[in-house]
Amino acid sequence: MKIAIIHDWLITYRGGEKVLSAFLELYPKADVYSLIAYKGQIPERILSRVRKVSFIQRLPFAKRFYRYYLPLMPMAIEGFDLSGYDLVISLSHTVAKGVMIHPGTVHISYLFTPVRYAWDRYFDYFKNKKGLSQLFMDGFLSYMRNWDYITATRVDHFIAISSFIRSRIRKYYSRSSDLIFPPVDISRFAGSINDMRKDHYLVFSAFVPYKRLDLAVKAFAKSGRKLIVAGSGPGYKALKKLAKGHSNIVFELSPSDEKVVELFSGAKGYIFPGFEDFGITMVESLASGTPVIAFNKGGSRDIIKEGQTGIFFDRQAVSALNAALTRFEAMEWNAEEISKSAAKFSKERFKNEIKEYINEKMESL
Repeated sequence: MKIAIIHDWLITYRGGEKVLSAFLELYPKADVYSLIAYKGQIPERILSRVRKVSFIQRLPFAKRFYRYYLPLMPMAIEGFDLSGYDLVISLSHTVAKGVMIHPGTVHISYLFTPVRYAWDRYFDYFKNKKGLSQLFMDGFLSYMRNWDYITATRVDHFIAISSFIRSRIRKYYSRSSDLIFPPVDISRFAGSINDMRKDHYLVFSAFVPYKRLDLAVKAFAKSGRKLIVAGSGPGYKALKKLAKGHSNIVFELSPSDEKVVELFSGAKGYIFPGFEDFGITMVESLASGTPVIAFNKGGSRDIIKEGQTGIFFDRQAVSALNAALTRFEAMEWNAEEISKSAAKFSKERFKNEIKEYINEKMESL
């Protein structure tokens, strides 16, 4: 087969780009198309497969301010000529699934999420907009919702990354989808299981508002329990201010991969106070044998088994999180069994399931 893989943009190397890397291991001759692609964090094994980028790459300051070109992205993604391909795989969280597909070409979309800021997360992203900026965003995102819905008809088969995303595909696109969990590199936690746990908890995330690290900091400031807040991002100063005067809360900025393994394996429990479409760090916690205390919404429901690999709390409130921690501390946890539960999210499992799925869809033509 001649295969094209469409990715929204290639700037950082995170979960979506790791999914792309796994696809390229399966299909090393596939061509990659992306709105923009820059050297730096993106590995050469991916960049060497990029056949074409869009005109957005040539616009001023595109590398740093590419999100400001969102109004141009639908037009840019539709500008890729994909004639001659037997299979197009879009890895989409913004516009990648909107590519124009020729008759006879099969389009499978591995969907990270319908466009968040156009649908249910609109008020989270734009609640502070006012005046003309509010008017512009309302008008553009109304267009974006229509475009996003219409372009779902260009997809032959949807694959969702979680049950939560399956429900969103059904709600916003009126389409069914199949579920294949994304790949997580659990192998790097092999041998890290530690029965000699310390007395601290861990939260590891980008320091941005929707991750709700503020909830974790407030809860631990009130309870006096020990917490390590690991990660980096623009919200650091605000979080540091919340933790002021509370020596039980310690920050670990931009930890190395080795340090991350150490942090997970030494923690008493892992705190996941926000909600995600999936939640890779929860899987990493399980791989290290560390149980999770998670908000009961989103991808956490696919990852955590109540009472076996962690527990849930149902409200994003300090009292709810602290009550969950009290309940958590009264329970016993088996690190070996918790670690084994992460196997269903491994990269090898992902590659096997994807290969079988694609072969089945192509053979059914």
